[in-house]
Amino acid sequence: MSSDPDTVEAGRRDPRVRATGKGPLILAKLILSYLDKKNQGYGGDYGELVEKLSGPEMSGGDMGKWLQALKLCVSRLDEDCGQLVSATLRFPWFTQTESLVEVYLDYLANLLSAQVCHMEDTLAALTQALLGPTTLTAATTSTTSGEVDEACYSNLHRGLQTLLEIVPRAAAQLVSALNKHYPFRTRGPDIQEVAVRNCLHVTTYCPTVTEDILCLLVKKMINIDAEIRLDDELSMELVIDEEGEPQFHVDMEQEPLMMLQGGGAHSTIGESSSTPGSETTPTENGCRGDEAMPPHLGPSLSKHRVMRNDLSESLDIHMTVLQNHMKSVCFHDGQLVTEEAVALLQTLFKVFSNVILPTHAISHVQFLIFYLTSFHKEFPGVFLDFLWKKASLIRSSLSDLQFQDLSSSAVLRQTAATYMASYIARSKFVSVETARLCLVHMMNWLHQYLDMCDPSTLGPYVARHGPFFSLCQSVFYIFVFRHQSLVEMENGLTFLRSLNFERIISSKLNPLQVCLPSVVGKFSKLASRHELVFCYTILEANKRLLLLLAASLGTQSVTPTTNYLDAFFPFDPYFLHRSSEVIQPIYQEWEGVDEEEDEEEEREGEGEDGDGGEAGSLPSSSSASFLSVGLSCDDATPTYCGSISEPNLNSLQSFKI
Repeated sequence: MSSDPDTVEAGRRDPRVRATGKGPLILAKLILSYLDKKNQGYGGDYGELVEKLSGPEMSGGDMGKWLQALKLCVSRLDEDCGQLVSATLRFPWFTQTESLVEVYLDYLANLLSAQVCHMEDTLAALTQALLGPTTLTAATTSTTSGEVDEACYSNLHRGLQTLLEIVPRAAAQLVSALNKHYPFRTRGPDIQEVAVRNCLHVTTYCPTVTEDILCLLVKKMINIDAEIRLDDELSMELVIDEEGEPQFHVDMEQEPLMMLQGGGAHSTIGESSSTPGSETTPTENGCRGDEAMPPHLGPSLSKHRVMRNDLSESLDIHMTVLQNHMKSVCFHDGQLVTEEAVALLQTLFKVFSNVILPTHAISHVQFLIFYLTSFHKEFPGVFLDFLWKKASLIRSSLSDLQFQDLSSSAVLRQTAATYMASYIARSKFVSVETARLCLVHMMNWLHQYLDMCDPSTLGPYVARHGPFFSLCQSVFYIFVFRHQSLVEMENGLTFLRSLNFERIISSKLNPLQVCLPSVVGKFSKLASRHELVFCYTILEANKRLLLLLAASLGTQSVTPTTNYLDAFFPFDPYFLHRSSEVIQPIYQEWEGVDEEEDEEEEREGEGEDGDGGEAGSLPSSSSASFLSVGLSCDDATPTYCGSISEPNLNSLQSFKI
């Protein structure tokens, strides 16, 4: 075809001729003529070109010629040509042949270099394609579907990387674009997996957005996690042992002293739990309502209730992909790369502090940091120090300790305390020395709190003394799980007696009345067994107080509505199937004790109400060194230190897994 005006005009009239000329120069002249006419108010040819490039009949070969022509016209493709540029951005170039992909990336680089005004549209098109299923074409039928998808997403990442290199400020809008096009949580698990994988891959070539992308993913996961109900029988499958019984049976025949959990839980005095009309009804495992799975108990990860619905599958995929990502970042050829691991740990600490810690009663997402801190023997100390700094904050001012206004700081402090307790209790990689050191700090804080409080303000008031009660419950919880290993240490009983539990439980604050009854019951039995402190008198007095209150009201039951300590232990048993494979080896399960010994203790403590489960001990956690922080484990008398640990992360050495 010649390049004279008549031939060009003929090409304009016949769409079949438009991409079959001698080269991109002729098409470029044609495009420029359309743009000139558009500026003069005659946009018919321009609109026809946009429609042609947007149509489904546009082949890869023809689009390649148009792209080469458009590359020659980028100086004219300003904001007024947004429709034309959008037509090229909507074309599924990433599914085409390698030669067309190269042509498209070349066009994209020239376009963005000359017209940065198209950066946002380009970013939106790339992120939308990255977070959804690809559109396959006949050009890729020679390979399998999985290989095709990987190739397509690789092309998209090349396009996004080109954009970020040419327009660095696009990184500031990248996470917002990913968030906008991220698939909704009800979309299928396969689409969710594509989205999380591609988001994480972006961090490999744009590390400046790593923290923001992790925050984005964690928020999406929390939305899913919060929607999953662990007690929903329709979404869980009970896995039983070889004898046909649940792996762990909870004896709930007796009524606890007080059901002070949140979420509408209540206590019933003088009534059986099976009384008609009671709000707490037995469940399939013999437990009542909110206490169906007491926080310190739970089945093993290998034989447990497993999530079985689309939401849980999506969350399981998110957890698995993130676990694999963390391992690939931190380990090269089986060796821990300390610098990479420390950088990721610091980033995840920020995400944990800003997103995970303030979110109440999630069940699975927090296990990301549980898993990451198992990579090195010093990481648990770093995490516990991080939590302790948030939980303690002891000062000289009484108002700083009371938190009468229920400020968010007090709430976060209570949550941090529960994280410490649950982490120490459930982590196999946390040594008994670490547990002992944490108990020293916690108990010393509690004693200082009692020293500083005005006697006139003392009483079981959660609104006034919430951080104190939370730390008390954390101490009880840790002791229940780690009591055996603590006792078996050298001078273990001497150390435990030096903690002076008696002063705490016999104080006017009366933590045994406020803390979770199941935890109080276990602590009472075990503390009595080791002759550390005897709680039965106080428990009986608390019960009589409730009976007197019920009698004065002329009722048979008392339902506390405001004076309760919320029960949330973040590292309770894990219920996702696939991602539990890496959690199970490092997770400490609950183990019961000799039933005859337990029954003998119950007979000795006749004044105690049932607590909702078996008291028991756990074997010592896996050995793991803990950094010395100025407090020797040989010291029997606790002395306050401001920090649990001050680890020098720069001194960590790579080691073989």
